[in-house]
Amino acid sequence: RSVQPIRNWMGTEVIVNRSGLSIGVIRFVAAGVDTNLYNEMLLFVHEGQVAMGAFNCMESDREEWLTVAENTVQSLHIVPFPSDSSFEKGVGSR
Repeated sequence: RSVQPIRNWMGTEVIVNRSGLSIGVIRFVAAGVDTNLYNEMLLFVHEGQVAMGAFNCMESDREEWLTVAENTVQSLHIVPFPSDSSFEKGVGSR
């Protein structure tokens, strides 16, 4: 087992997806227990809050899954809560 879990740093970029979100993408291959894993970390800011997502698969399957990862990034969009939503901060809290 390696001391350094990141096997291959693939870089970062900012993508503006089709709904207009600017999404930071971090790509790297890391050591897993039995195989290397391809990882994409996704970050964006909405109303002052950072949202984070992740996508990963076995490195050997990466080419097959890249289209899925790209479609996931392109499909992200903000869904506003109704103003009477019970998810509003402080509603129902004691």
